[in-house]
Parts: sequence; structure tokens; C-alpha cells
Amino acid sequence: MKRLRSSLQNLCAAARARQASQRLALSGLLLLLLLCSFPRQASAIFGIGDVVFDPTAVEQLIAEVGQAVRIYNQAVTTYNLLQTELRMITNRSTWLALATSLRNTVIQDIHGESSLMGSVVNGSGGSAQQAWQNATSRFRDIAYLAGETPGDSVHLSSAASVEMTDGFAQDALANLGDFRRLQPQVNSAIASLEQREQSLSDADNTPVAQQNITNAALLQLIRLHQSDAALHAATLEQLTVANTWQRNAAVEASNTYGAAIASRQAAPSDFAGAGNTVRDFVAQ
Repeated sequence: MKRLRSSLQNLCAAARARQASQRLALSGLLLLLLLCSFPRQASAIFGIGDVVFDPTAVEQLIAEVGQAVRIYNQAVTTYNLLQTELRMITNRSTWLALATSLRNTVIQDIHGESSLMGSVVNGSGGSAQQAWQNATSRFRDIAYLAGETPGDSVHLSSAASVEMTDGFAQDALANLGDFRRLQPQVNSAIASLEQREQSLSDADNTPVAQQNITNAALLQLIRLHQSDAALHAATLEQLTVANTWQRNAAVEASNTYGAAIASRQAAPSDFAGAGNTVRDFVAQ
């Protein structure tokens, strides 16, 4: 920036010097014209007295002076424009914004059931699958499921919901742990970029440097969107498995009602006392 200013100043000085010399030449020319306006004898054409005057030379000289003036004005305009474009904003601290960091989760562990959960969700390492298995109960005595048909068994539907819950929950735990683990690195990169953006040095405020800072900010934003997308995907998985539980409960209620209607139609005598009050079935 300093070299650009020096070059522009030299250009302006040269233009001023040229304009001054052109003005001096024009003044001399005008004086010469004034002197020539008084006719005198001269042997210019066939020995006959005449006044010698070249309008072409005068017109060319005037044109050169006008061109010099235009060059000077253009140089001044260019210098002022560049000076305006390169002028930095010195008070940029008011633009700074604050963000809330994701804090570590504190999980109470009584007898080892949650011993791995805290380290997994806080990004300290560990197996999300093992942490989830330690914190949940397992299937037992489910050999009867082997004789059931998928899509036609409320028990298999519930088992599928449990299995999806396990898989999606482990995915959510892993994504959450990765987000917290990478958060210090992201914060450090943002702080470094913010320091360059707030810098008042010439090296950090050139057009190329400012463009690089802008590109870095856009790239950081893309990375943050990638992390957000992973968390949103985990959230959608949780909503999906929650829908299966609600759906299975609604289907089971409908199936139970349908079975009751079918049984009543098949054996009406079994529902003969359905209209009596509870008092009629209580021992007196």
C-alpha cells in the first residue's frame, strides 16, 4: 500500500510539472502571437512582405496542453479512489459476536451403569455401543419370537423398535462425542481468523488478504454446517424410532379392539353380563 501511494504521488508530481511547463509554453506562444499581430515586412512568399503565422502548430500545442490537464485530473481521481478503497476501518471491535460453547455433560454413576456414558458424550473416547449396553437392559427369554411372523407380530414390532432405538442412540452418542471433541479446534481456528480480521497492519488489510480472510470464514461456515448436519441426522433418527413406538402402540390398541369385536360376534354369550353394573358381580 505504501508503494502504491508513493507511485501515485510521483505520478501526480510529474503531471503537475508537465502542466506547469505546458502553461509556460502556452504563455510564450500567446506572447509570440501578440507580437506577430503587429504587421511587419518579411520576405516570406516570393519576396513580398507578409505576416508569418502557423495555426496548425498553435492548435497542436493547445491540444497537448489540454491532454496534459486531463492526464493530471485523471491521476488525481485515481489516487483519491485508491486511497478511499484502501482506507481501513479502525474501530471494528464493536462487530465482535459471542457464541455459547457446548458444555460437558455431568452424569451420575451409582454402580457402573453410566461409567462409560460421560466419556463418550464428552468426546473423551470410549465405545458408544458398550456405554449404551451398560446403561440399558437386554432381551431375555425371547425364544418365542422365533415362531412369530414379521409384520404380523406385535412382539416382533416391539423388538424392532428396541433394536432401532439401540442403533440410533449409539449413533447419536458418537456424533455428540465427536462434536465436543472437535470443539476446541474449531474455537481456536475461529479465534485465529478473528485476530486477522481485527488486525490493523497493512499486510492484513490488502485486498488479497481481505479476500483470503473472507474465503476462510466461508470455509469455516461450511465445516460447521457439516457438523450441524450430522447432529440433525442423529436427531431425525431419534424422532424416527420414537414414531415406531407410538405407531406400534396405536396398532396394538386397534388390534385389541378388533379382536374383542370379533370375539363378541363369535360368542355373544361370553358378553351377556357386560351391561350389568359392577355391583352385580360383587359378593354381598
